[in-house]
Amino acid sequence: MGNIKNIWNDEDIKHRLLFNFPASILEQLKTLHKINSSSLLIEELKKIFEESKKGSEMHQILVNDFLLSFHHPDNIKNNESGKQLEKKFSRLFGAKRMDDEKKSISHFNEVDVEKILNDEGAIKKLKSNCKDKTDLLFADLSGISMKCGISTNKEINFGSFEFLNIISDKKFDKYQDLKERKRKRKINGHDCGLGSEAQLKNTVIAMQEDGIFQDFLYRFEKLFSIVFKSDIFFYHKNTDSFDMWILSNEKFKEIIFNDVKNGFNKMRWEGNSIRSSSIEKMKEHSDRIHYSFDEVINYDFLKSYFKS
Repeated sequence: MGNIKNIWNDEDIKHRLLFNFPASILEQLKTLHKINSSSLLIEELKKIFEESKKGSEMHQILVNDFLLSFHHPDNIKNNESGKQLEKKFSRLFGAKRMDDEKKSISHFNEVDVEKILNDEGAIKKLKSNCKDKTDLLFADLSGISMKCGISTNKEINFGSFEFLNIISDKKFDKYQDLKERKRKRKINGHDCGLGSEAQLKNTVIAMQEDGIFQDFLYRFEKLFSIVFKSDIFFYHKNTDSFDMWILSNEKFKEIIFNDVKNGFNKMRWEGNSIRSSSIEKMKEHSDRIHYSFDEVINYDFLKSYFKS
C-alpha cells in the first residue's frame, strides 16, 4: 500500500479522462476488445489487466485511468461514477449506451401482463419501471445494468419496482397502504411495512396467515422478470484493489426470488426502489476478476504518464 499512498499524496498527478490520450490508441483498444455479448465482458477485462501486467503501454494507460477515475480519494465518492463507467465501457467494448438512445427498452407482451394487472394505471407504472434498467446493450441484444459501490455500501439499489403493482388485486386490499422507510401498519397484529427487512418479514407472515402469499409470490416473480431483464455488473471502488463481477440475469432472479420466499431476506424498499444487501451471495455466483493494485500497476509508468 506504500506505493499507492504515494500516488494519492502526489500533488502533481491530475485526474485524466480515459479518451484524452491519442485517438490511435483508443482505436487499437477498441479493435482488440470489442465484444458482442455481455457474457464475454469479464473475460475481456481479464485480458486487459493481464496485458497491463505484461507491460503493454496502452493497457497500462487504461488500467491506470480506472485507478485514478474510480479509486483516487478525490473521486471515490463521486456519485457520477456509474455514468462515467458506462461511457468508458461503451466506447471500449462497442456497446450501445442506452442513455444516448432516444428510446428506452420497455417492451413486454401486454396481453400476458393484463392477466396480472387488469388496470391501465398499473400497466403504465410497469412500463415506467422498465425504463432505464439496461445501461449497455450489446450486438446480441444482451444487456447489463451497471452498479458501482464503495466498501461502506451494504446494499444495492436496483431501481424502481412498484410494490403497489404487485398487490393491485383486490385480494390484497388491506396491504395497499403500506409505506416504505419506518412507517408501518398493523396487519393481523404484525408491524408491516416496506422500509426494512423486519417489516417485510412481518408482511410475509401476515400474507401467509391470510393465505395469499403464494399469489403474491407468483405476481412478484412475473412482474420482476418483466422489469429486470439484464445481467448485473458491479464495480467495487476499493482502496487497494480492482474488483468487478457480472451476475447473469437468471442467477440474479434466482437469488432475489429465494430471498423473497425467505421473508424478504436482506431486502427493503425505499420510495419505489427495491434494494438488496445480498451482495456477497451475488458475488459468489458471479463471474469475477480481482487484482490488487500492486499486481497490475506500474507506479513509475503511472507517475511519468499521468503527471501534468
